[in-house]
Amino acid sequence: MIAAKPNTLVARLSAPPIPSVVAWSREYKGEKGPLIDLSQAVPGYPAHPEMLRLLGEAAGQQAMTGYGPIEGEPLLRKAYAAHLAELYGADLSAGNIHITAGCNQAFMCTAIALAGAGDTVALTNPFYFNYDTTLSMLGIERRLVDCDPASGFLPDPGSAEAALAAGAKMLAVVTPNNPTG
Repeated sequence: MIAAKPNTLVARLSAPPIPSVVAWSREYKGEKGPLIDLSQAVPGYPAHPEMLRLLGEAAGQQAMTGYGPIEGEPLLRKAYAAHLAELYGADLSAGNIHITAGCNQAFMCTAIALAGAGDTVALTNPFYFNYDTTLSMLGIERRLVDCDPASGFLPDPGSAEAALAAGAKMLAVVTPNNPTG
């Protein structure tokens, strides 16, 4: 047996807050009203039966047994590009769109593409904890950009400019910003 040396970038990570929040929800007795679950795509209840039926049907198709295009399904990329182009009045095509398995994969790909170990990335504060974890695992430092609660947690432009002027390779803006919603 070979003993593996732990990755110090992973060993220093903080524990994610989700288990603590789940424990708090179990202890809540309803004294302030019903609990509203705003889970981060990992709810504690099963998927709708129709969704499970459709997933089972799709999984049984021969066409679904291999890898798809790296950038994502062409029809989805084309439709999403058209939607964004119309929404923002931007010149976009399917070539501008890559489909990922959620925002965490998208952020990881972006961070790796734009920054490296020792670089700095700016995150709005409050930030999505998984983004901070991703940066820590990659050896990338973070610089916080202030968000004003009085203005709906919008990023402060001066704070964003200061972060970028100080050398941040990118500014990650999450909308709606987690955990503020």
